[in-house]
Amino acid sequence: MDPVHGRGVRGRVPGRDGSARVPAGDGGGLNAYDYAPVIVQLLFHVLLLLDPLVALAIIRARPAGPLFAAMVMLADVLGNWSVAWSAIMTHPTAFLRPIGLLPITLFGIFVLLTALPLRRALASRGDVDACVSSPAEAR
Repeated sequence: MDPVHGRGVRGRVPGRDGSARVPAGDGGGLNAYDYAPVIVQLLFHVLLLLDPLVALAIIRARPAGPLFAAMVMLADVLGNWSVAWSAIMTHPTAFLRPIGLLPITLFGIFVLLTALPLRRALASRGDVDACVSSPAEAR
């Protein structure tokens, strides 16, 4: 993620004042996260693949989906904070912007707080489905 403006705003890097700037290159493709350390770049590229899988698991109401979402979101939040830490320490008010790190952090907290209750609800729904026989089996 761009530490100031959020993952998905490709090609922006933090300036010395905490603002984002666009580098001279195109900043896309494999270079989309070139402002971050290599391990975080790899994490963000992996998240591009994991995010749709998490969405699919949630849409299909799989009990493991919420826990999978919580793990992915935790990795995302930690990666974003690791990249933005020095900029936030230099300019703490940059965190209060309505785009970037603040909404990612708030959404991450929401996902983490709701993962277990949602998993329990989906798992108990599966138990109910197993107890209810289909009309064809009732005959």
